[in-house]
Amino acid sequence: MATKSSKKASKPEAKQPDKQMHQKITGRLGKQHQPIELNYLASLGILPLRLMGGLGLVMHGIPKLAHATTWMEGSGLTAAPGYMQAMAAVIQVFGGACIFLGLLTPAASLGIFTVMVVAVFKRLEAGQYFITMTGAGTGDSASFELAALYICLCLLMLTTGPGRFSLDAKLFGHRKDK
Repeated sequence: MATKSSKKASKPEAKQPDKQMHQKITGRLGKQHQPIELNYLASLGILPLRLMGGLGLVMHGIPKLAHATTWMEGSGLTAAPGYMQAMAAVIQVFGGACIFLGLLTPAASLGIFTVMVVAVFKRLEAGQYFITMTGAGTGDSASFELAALYICLCLLMLTTGPGRFSLDAKLFGHRKDK
């Protein structure tokens, strides 16, 4: 009997496949890349912000993909080089989809944060302000309040993670914040 119990004690525990995948994806970042474990109500509060913000990013980015290298022309802004406009459009669409799903949220949030900071500076460079009434209802956004809201969404996702109701939480688990 002593041999059976020693065999059980010496068996190494098998790693779960999702944890192995997480380690491969995040590399050296390890547990710092996992979302923080939030309580049920906090996760429920973050959910509509994540869903609507992600959907808004996708819906604003899709038309830019149709004219990926020229979408800034005629906007009153100093146009960035074509390849940067294409990268911004791709980041906006795929990053928005990732935020909507709660998948690879830190990477998506960092990319969108960068694009939106550039958008704010481009608006300021063009003499546009936080909110203006010109263009209201016409689809012409001559202000940067939407970009500022997306920046806030990205900061929320970077600091708290996407919450319990996300693919990140399902695939990678949560980290315990000390």
